[in-house]
Amino acid sequence: NAVEDLRRARAENARIESAIRDERDGLARAREALTARAAALATAQGKARENRWRMFRCALPDESRLQTLRLKHAREQLAVERARAVERLRIVFPIAVERVSVERDKVGKDESGGSMAENRPAFANAARPRPPPPTAVTVCGLRIPDPGDASPITSAREISAGLGVTLALLTLSASVLGAPLLHRGEFRGSESRVWTPGSFWDDEPEAAKPGGRTAGKLRLYLPEKYLPGDA
Repeated sequence: NAVEDLRRARAENARIESAIRDERDGLARAREALTARAAALATAQGKARENRWRMFRCALPDESRLQTLRLKHAREQLAVERARAVERLRIVFPIAVERVSVERDKVGKDESGGSMAENRPAFANAARPRPPPPTAVTVCGLRIPDPGDASPITSAREISAGLGVTLALLTLSASVLGAPLLHRGEFRGSESRVWTPGSFWDDEPEAAKPGGRTAGKLRLYLPEKYLPGDA
């Protein structure tokens, strides 16, 4: 019985060893097939990248040209819409400029009866009379300060109201044109206020510096002393 058990054990051991060898051979074949499939996949991916890059190089100029034309068209449409919006703002905030008439200098006569200008050689870059500066600039019928004012503004309230309306026009124009503003403004007529924002993303007034004045919204126009017209 012991011999028979030993014989069966050896046979079972041989069978197990044969099964292990078969499993190892199958695993080796599977590894070889996997390696071959990975190599084929890498080759296919390389060819696909090459074909995609070749197609991209052929289609890129046309696609870039198409996108450039679309961007140009969008910019033109945006410019048209902005011009219309600014035109509507000009209607809501009419700006009037009064100018004096241009006075021409009298041309002298020479002894022969002809004008001195006729006897002078003509130069292409001869100085031409320039129009004088405006005498008054108004926004919505309110005077605003201008370097060419011929008559001073006698009412501080009119100045502050005109500057407030100008602030409203400037703020709306900047919003329409997408232009940045260094300062923020709050339209309140003659009581309009301006301030420096804390940052580009924060419209609140910036914090006061150590030892400085308290930060906040400041009057847009504060006369040094009240003018006679405001008495």
